[in-house]
Amino acid sequence: MLHLHDAASTTGQTTNGRAGHVGAAVQGVQPRALAGGARLSGHNLHTRDHRRLGTRPRSVLGFRGEASSCEERASSYELTFITGARRVEHRFVDVGCGVTIHVADAGLADGSPVMLVHGFPQNWWAWHELIGPLAADGYRVLCPDLRGAGWSSAPDDRYSKTDMADDLAVVLDRLGVASVRVVAHDWGGPIAGNLMLRHPKKVSGFFGLNTVGPWLTFDLTAVRHLWRFWYQIPISLPVIGPRLLSDPKGRFIRMTGRWVGAGFYLDDDDFGLYVRRMREPGHAVAGSRWYRTFLTRELIRAGEFANTSVDVPIRFLHGVGDPVITPTLLRGYGERARGFQLETVDGVGHWIVDQRPELVLERLRAFLQDT
Repeated sequence: MLHLHDAASTTGQTTNGRAGHVGAAVQGVQPRALAGGARLSGHNLHTRDHRRLGTRPRSVLGFRGEASSCEERASSYELTFITGARRVEHRFVDVGCGVTIHVADAGLADGSPVMLVHGFPQNWWAWHELIGPLAADGYRVLCPDLRGAGWSSAPDDRYSKTDMADDLAVVLDRLGVASVRVVAHDWGGPIAGNLMLRHPKKVSGFFGLNTVGPWLTFDLTAVRHLWRFWYQIPISLPVIGPRLLSDPKGRFIRMTGRWVGAGFYLDDDDFGLYVRRMREPGHAVAGSRWYRTFLTRELIRAGEFANTSVDVPIRFLHGVGDPVITPTLLRGYGERARGFQLETVDGVGHWIVDQRPELVLERLRAFLQDT
C-alpha cells in the first residue's frame, strides 16, 4: 500500500501501486586499462570469479551472467561493462588531496545527467537494477563510490559529509557536467543535500529514498528519536567499529541491516560484494568514521541549514518499515523546498531500492520526466 503526502502533511491519500559514451581521458579522470577485469560482452555479464567478487552468475541489468576470473583491486584495473549497445565506463577521478573517486558512468554522453548516490554499507552496485533502464531511457547515469567506499580511495580522514559532497562537485567538474538531478539513499541523502546547498547550480532536482536531506528540526520530538541510532555507537568506536565492519561474515552489518529493513535484507551475493570491499585497506576505518564524525561533530550542528531554502523540486519515496529514518525526520521540508512531496510505502523497510526496484524505477522515471 502506498501513501502520497503533500508538503505540509504526514498523512495523505492512499494510492494503489506496485508497482555510446566518451572514452577519451578527461583532465583529472584516470581511465584504467582492464587487467582481467569484469565486463559485459554483448548480452552476457562476465564478473570473473564470482566467489571473489561476491556475485554468482545471475541476471544483472537485464542480462544473464557467466563467471570467469579477475583482480579485484581498484589500483590494478578499471571495471568495464557493456550493456547491449551502451557502455558503462568505470572512471577514477582525482578530486585532490590524494583522493580518487570511482564513478560508474553509463548511457549517452549527451544524455540528461542523473547522479545516483549510495549509502552504507553499499557502493555503486546498489543501483545495478536501475542503471540499464535509465540509460536505455536516454539519461547519462553517474554512480559514484563515495569516499571510503567501493572502489574509491579511503584516506586517513574525518569523512565529513561536506567534504564528501565537495568530492561529488569536483567529479561533476572533471566530467564536464554542469548540473544533475540527484537520487540518494541512506547516507547519500545528507551528502547529496550538502551538494545541493553548497553548490546550488549543480543540483536541479533531488529524489530521496529512505534518507534525509540537510534539514533537521532539532526539538523534543527529535531527541525522543535518538535511541533509534543505537547501532551507530559501536560502529563509530575506534578499533571496535573497524573490527565489526571488517568481519568477513559481516555479522553486525547483517544483523542491523535486517532490523532497519523490517526483516528484509540484501541479496546474499550483493551483500558479499559489499563486505569484500569493506575489507579493502582503510575501508572499514573509513566506514567507522562516517558515523563517528556524524555523532561527535555533525549531529550537534544539525540545525545549521534550518533557515536555508532551495528552489529545487524534491520528492521522497519512503518505506515506512524503516525504524531509524522515519517521516518524523522530514518535518518542515515543505517549508524549505518548492513542491516537496513525500510518498510512503507500507510493507517496505530501509532497503527500498533492493526490495521494490520496479516501484523505485517507476516513481523515479516520473520525477525525471516532471523535472
